[in-house]
Amino acid sequence: MVDEVTKKTLSNIPLLKTKASPRDGEQWRQRLKEELQALIQVNL
Repeated sequence: MVDEVTKKTLSNIPLLKTKASPRDGEQWRQRLKEELQALIQVNL
């Protein structure tokens, strides 16, 4: 089972909106920006 601290941390991670792979060019850059912003938000 998952403890409360883990549940809280996971619920703070925003869902990403862009679905892209490295072959998608500019969309991939947008996806990476979203991922980095999500990591920064969780670490604050």
